[in-house]
Amino acid sequence: NGKYLRRLSPKELLERLQLLDETGRLHPHVDLYNNFSGFFGLGALVRGATGIDPTSYGAWAQLAGEAVILVAIAALVLTATRSLKVAHLTVVVYIVTNWVGQNYFAPQTIGSMLSITVLALVLNWFVHGSTRDVPLFGRGLHAMAPSAASSAPTVGDRTSQCRRAVVALVFLGLLMTHPLTPVATIGALIGLVVLGWLRDRALIIALSAVCLLWGLRVITYFTDRSFSLGFGGSPTANAGGNL
Repeated sequence: NGKYLRRLSPKELLERLQLLDETGRLHPHVDLYNNFSGFFGLGALVRGATGIDPTSYGAWAQLAGEAVILVAIAALVLTATRSLKVAHLTVVVYIVTNWVGQNYFAPQTIGSMLSITVLALVLNWFVHGSTRDVPLFGRGLHAMAPSAASSAPTVGDRTSQCRRAVVALVFLGLLMTHPLTPVATIGALIGLVVLGWLRDRALIIALSAVCLLWGLRVITYFTDRSFSLGFGGSPTANAGGNL
């Protein structure tokens, strides 16, 4: 029906997983999800290694996926505050405002978890405590600024190099899993740079390189379709069925 990016039914999800599992290779020409096959590749790997069919655990994916996401959210919040109450409240707010409901057995679930994990790792390992003088909000942002790192990590530090590699690897997994979630993640990282919280150039270069390499990997699919995601010009149409 021309919708290259849309919510897939459980049957359609299993069909794509089965296609990758049985043929042992990707099929980029089929649809968008065959270009972002991290979720399906993981399912095929589990099936191939254990013999367990996804239909036997797919019904539990929403509960398990949501639990992992909530842990990631709590970890993210605790990078900026030591208050468990704030972390708990944030988890509750996330649950009651997650109206999109794409946390079932689908790529969006893993994508959400990986996105939040990237932000948690960056805030915990690379964020600088000081902020720029932002008009009207500068003082409040300075009070909110994470203070875990008293100074920016040095490029030559081996620990920092390993941490950059970990963040880049998790971000690559996100890029391989879902086409839109990385955009939101990049927006948050840009916000950290603008505020002056993130100043690690080596990390920014590493993430940019990962984006470029993955972009070259999937660019053919988008150019063949004039860069259309199948929204019909309206991104909100992707969530219209949830209203």
